[in-house]
Amino acid sequence: MDVIIAASLMILAFAVIWLSLLFWRRLQQQKESITELEKQLSQANSQNQQQLDHYESTLERVVQQLNEIHSGALGMGTTVKKLVQQMAVTEERQSQLEAEEPETKMYQQAVRLAQQGASVEVIIQDCGLPQGEAELLISLHSK
Repeated sequence: MDVIIAASLMILAFAVIWLSLLFWRRLQQQKESITELEKQLSQANSQNQQQLDHYESTLERVVQQLNEIHSGALGMGTTVKKLVQQMAVTEERQSQLEAEEPETKMYQQAVRLAQQGASVEVIIQDCGLPQGEAELLISLHSK
């Protein structure tokens, strides 16, 4: 009976050793798998960091370009504002010129004709001025 117990204990001891070796081998495989996964994770993190760096530099360039566009737009806005003001002044002056008395326009035309060398008769006929005024304009403005 002692032999049976001893044989049983030996079988049990071998079984425990064998199971321990199986578990140890399984743990080693899992440790290797974890090491490989950590390596892959590290590579992925490195790639992600490179992509992030690239995106950040691209974003910085885009922000710089937007700032340049913004500055240009502000400058253009100032220019447009000045042009609008000049246009308003020009329109006002045009309205004033259009509102001038017809007599002023008539005299301006007579002066132009005298400067171009028109005769007294032409100035009288085109502008409706009296002969004395036509002669005076010719004497003042003829070349």
